[in-house]
Amino acid sequence: MMFEKSNPIRLYFTLSILFLLSAAGGCSDRYYVFQAGAYNDPVEICFSLAQLAENRPDRMIYQELSGGDPVIRIPAVIISENPGMDGEEPEILVTGAIHGNESISCGVALTLIQWLVSDDKEAAALRSRFEFHILPVLNPAGMESARRFNPDGVDLNRNFSWAWEYDPDGSHGEAAADQPETRIIMEYCSRNRFALAVNGHTGESNINGLWDYIGTRNSEGNPDAYPEETFVSEYMPVYPLVKAAGTEYARQVLETGIESLDGSVDLTDFYYTEGFDWYPVYGSFSDWLYSELGTLAYTVEYT
Repeated sequence: MMFEKSNPIRLYFTLSILFLLSAAGGCSDRYYVFQAGAYNDPVEICFSLAQLAENRPDRMIYQELSGGDPVIRIPAVIISENPGMDGEEPEILVTGAIHGNESISCGVALTLIQWLVSDDKEAAALRSRFEFHILPVLNPAGMESARRFNPDGVDLNRNFSWAWEYDPDGSHGEAAADQPETRIIMEYCSRNRFALAVNGHTGESNINGLWDYIGTRNSEGNPDAYPEETFVSEYMPVYPLVKAAGTEYARQVLETGIESLDGSVDLTDFYYTEGFDWYPVYGSFSDWLYSELGTLAYTVEYT
């Protein structure tokens, strides 16, 4: 079993960053510099991030991940008090747009980048405590064409090597991790030691936790669903803590309120759910991060 990689003390410490990150939600009116139409253009995003890194070299490093592919450019940003230097700070991963048509998740990641490199005191405190790795566009070709899938017609969030399943329509790939974007992401993550991952999506208003491929809902005829007691003892020993933290995060988001770009508070519901209990996903990025690297991964759905 792989679950020894996570323990309650480590999880309690790293989960606290969820509440700290929620502060960025109220900063978009002050720090949002990527115009509304700009966060669905991966070329413009790369250019803007490169410029920002030039202006803030003491706080931010910018690179593009390609895995040697001449076409793929996945932008990656590292933010800390001393970016590029090995330190003891916990590493936090934030991602967006693994589905190319979910550009709002990219916009949230870009907003977070802009805020974290600002002179804001809360942002400075976070830079001193953590090293952030922010990949706002995991599926640049999909974003460019406003499609969920990559150019091969594959849903990248069904292509990772943990609990992968073949789909006859080809949308999961012909084999686990057979897509170049998937391999680039896996290689980058494997070179780091992320304590926590927050993977952004668009379409709902929730935060969902592990697992995506098995769950606690005892649905009739579903062999992948388990009573909660069995699920905790056999598949997710830290589930009560993960659930409690996610539930508290959702409560804080609702209490704070989410302000949209036009200044209105338009979020009336935000809730925690286990990924599988929302709907089953096989070969997901979050499940791979935890199963293979021990990274506690949440998916946050931005409406």
